[in-house]
Amino acid sequence: MFKKHKMLGFLAGLIAVVSAYYLIEDVYDDIVDTVAERLSETSASTVETHPSEVSPFSLESPIVAGQITSEYEIEAYFDKALVYIENDKLEQAYALYKEIPPSHEKAQLLSEKIIEGYYALALNRSDKGDFDEAKKWIERGLGLDANNKKLGALKIKIAQEEEIRKLVENYYQQATRQNNRGEYEESRALIQHGLSLNPSHEKLRALSKKVELALKKRQQIENFYQLALAKVNKKAYEAARDKPNSRYI
Repeated sequence: MFKKHKMLGFLAGLIAVVSAYYLIEDVYDDIVDTVAERLSETSASTVETHPSEVSPFSLESPIVAGQITSEYEIEAYFDKALVYIENDKLEQAYALYKEIPPSHEKAQLLSEKIIEGYYALALNRSDKGDFDEAKKWIERGLGLDANNKKLGALKIKIAQEEEIRKLVENYYQQATRQNNRGEYEESRALIQHGLSLNPSHEKLRALSKKVELALKKRQQIENFYQLALAKVNKKAYEAARDKPNSRYI
C-alpha cells in the first residue's frame, strides 16, 4: 500500500512539473509577442527613436539590446522573428533581432533575412517609381550591412534613374514653353530628346500628339496658301498674256 501511494505521489509530481513547463513556455511565448509588439509600436510612433534604443519591458530591470544570453530565449526570439519576416513584418522582426547578441549565429541569420526583406521592398518601390520609399528601405538594409552589394547596386541605379527623371522633366518643361510660343519644331526636338530617355513618359507623349497636330494644321495652311498663291499667279499671268500690248496699238 505504501509503494502504491508513493508511486501515485511520484506521478502527481511529474504531472505538475510537466504542466508547469508548458505553462511557462506559453507564458514566455506571450512575453515574446508582447515584446515585439511594444518595440514595433514604439518604433513606429517615435520618429527619432531607433528600435535598439527602445526598452521592451516596463519592468525595474528592462532587457536592453543584445542582453539576452539564454539559448532558450534566443531561440524563441529567433523563431518569432522568422514568423514576422515570413509575413512581411520586417520592423517587428528587426526589433526582436536587436535583442539578440550581434555575435550570435542566430543574429547573423536574422540580419541576412531582414536585409533580403528590405531589398525586396526597395526593389518593389523602385519598380513603381517611388524612389523616396525605396531609398528608405535601402538605408535600413545598409544599416545592417554597409557593404551589401545588392543594396549598393540598387542605390546607384535609383540615383541614375532620378537623374534621368530630372532631365526628362526639364525637357518637358522646355518643350511646353516652346509649344506655347508656337515654336513647334523646337518643341518637337525637345520632346524627342525626352522620349529617348523615357519612352513611356505620359506627359511628353501627350504633348507630342498636341505638337504634331499643330504642325499638321500649319502644314495644311501652308499648302492652302501656296495653292491659292499659285492660282493667283496663274490668273495674273493669263491676264497679262491676253492683254493687248498698248505700245503696239
